[in-house]
Amino acid sequence: MTKEMGLPITNSIFMAGDFVAEMLEYYAEHAEEFLAPEPVDLDPARGSGEMIYQPLGIIFAVEPWNATVYQAVRPACGNLMAGNVVVLKHAGIVPQSAEAIEQIFTGAGLLKGVFTKVRANYDQVERIIEDRRVRGVTMMGSDAAGSIVASQAGKAIEPSVLELGGNDAQIVFEDADLDNIIACSMFRFMVAGQVCVSPKRMFIHEDIYDEFLDKFKERINATKIGDPTDPRHRHWPTFLAGCSEASEGADRTRR
Repeated sequence: MTKEMGLPITNSIFMAGDFVAEMLEYYAEHAEEFLAPEPVDLDPARGSGEMIYQPLGIIFAVEPWNATVYQAVRPACGNLMAGNVVVLKHAGIVPQSAEAIEQIFTGAGLLKGVFTKVRANYDQVERIIEDRRVRGVTMMGSDAAGSIVASQAGKAIEPSVLELGGNDAQIVFEDADLDNIIACSMFRFMVAGQVCVSPKRMFIHEDIYDEFLDKFKERINATKIGDPTDPRHRHWPTFLAGCSEASEGADRTRR
């Protein structure tokens, strides 16, 4: 992750070593519970019923770049647990993470083809969704992309699960623990701000506004920016020229 997208090494270690590993362990430990048959109450005259969980088949996952390994594993955990096959279309700018996860799954004993990564453009994604062998679609990304994928899945009469971007506001009341809030506010800068749950806007109570602003500035100014392989650096330069140009263009428009 650090070499591929510039994520600071400390973040990469946490995401791959703790966050993703714990997610896999969670599904492995609770699989029997999650997939256990559930009794269903029916009309007394008709007796009792039971809801049984069975695999759907092939699930197509379209995932972004901003959390690489996590994005590759997240749609796979529950679906593999349920006996489904997962075909992952990861962001084209981070192909190595999906490749690594595929190798890890295969090395752990998963049958070849049960988790497969593909590289596909927009037209190819649509053709994959339309394929009758695909039984469901999941996607994480923007509202615009989600609308397209959901429409394509709906046209094919396939269920879809979407996690789309938001515009989350952070509201800070006068009795807030400012040190804790400042730490949370720094998520605004994680992955260059490309995190769905990071605060996009902040509403600060007027009684603590100045104190909050001073502490926030102090924390920002103390943050080291540079080589992401150096554990001392918490943020890093933009890793794609196109992203830098887009940011500069947006700033010029704002001004």
